[in-house]
Amino acid sequence: MKLEKVGRQPHDLPEISSNKLLLLLSDTFKLPGTLVRWDYYRKQPQVPLNVCVWRKIEDQKYQLIDYNELTPGVIDFQTREIDDNEQIEVQSGDIIGVFYSRYCISGAIATASDAKSAGKDALNEVVEVDLYEEDLSPGDVVDLTSVPHRFHNMAVALQANIKVAEEKV
Repeated sequence: MKLEKVGRQPHDLPEISSNKLLLLLSDTFKLPGTLVRWDYYRKQPQVPLNVCVWRKIEDQKYQLIDYNELTPGVIDFQTREIDDNEQIEVQSGDIIGVFYSRYCISGAIATASDAKSAGKDALNEVVEVDLYEEDLSPGDVVDLTSVPHRFHNMAVALQANIKVAEEKV
């Protein structure tokens, strides 16, 4: 089985993001396939998180394709294999993201906002949107021209793994 990885190899980074929606604009799928595993570095043990796939549908509009909930866990590198009935179909150009409940005290995934603390990882373009789990359902469209948001350059310890779709002959 050929896997494509999108995002960075997760490891400990010095910060934790806010509990708002993060769209990882630089982390795009190159090939279509099925999302079968998430790898991430958890820095906050009590917070559940939702890792997600988004599709750009217009210049500043992104549609939530689907998401997987990751339950609280220990502070460390984590891997979550996705059950067949929860796997997400992705297309070339889709991006990954993460969101939380508005009631979470913080984000849970390790991040870094400056090149020195990111270490070997490059900083990528990420948009932080003032939206939460309670605001989002699969199929919803987020229009960045109509919601408060901020662009950041940051490293986020999150990686999606897809089984690449077989080419039709």
